[in-house]
Amino acid sequence: MIELLVTLVIVGVIMAFILTNTSRAKARSADVEIKTNLALIQSRMELLYDKNKNYGIETIYTNSGTGIFFNDKQIKSARVAAEKASGGTPMSCISSDDTIPINMPAKTWACSQKLKSMNNFWCVDYLGTSKQTNGNVTQTINGVNKTATSSIAGIIVCP
Repeated sequence: MIELLVTLVIVGVIMAFILTNTSRAKARSADVEIKTNLALIQSRMELLYDKNKNYGIETIYTNSGTGIFFNDKQIKSARVAAEKASGGTPMSCISSDDTIPINMPAKTWACSQKLKSMNNFWCVDYLGTSKQTNGNVTQTINGVNKTATSSIAGIIVCP
């Protein structure tokens, strides 16, 4: 009888170990999908810049809106896939021409998406940056970095 109980406990411990590792592997797989889709957005943005000499009209994208992050089919597809892999967390994408007034052709841009396996973000920008960050997209206005939320004047980069 004791042997049976010991066997059941051992099997239970092994099953708990397997289930824990499986969920971690799924989260890491989702992170790879997020990074891949952000790399696709980065490549597409550079192709559009080569063609148009700008990144489209200034845009703030956080779950809805207009502009290049919403209207370009390839960017939208990659954005939607990254958001799904992240568990539905909206991606943050901003582009700017570094001046006021707004609605000018953008010269800078960045996008970030929350990773699934940890409480960090993956960010890509117009400089070719592709890195893990502790926060969302930032903007520099008058030499001061801050999280980009509503104003789109300033240089947009990964933090």
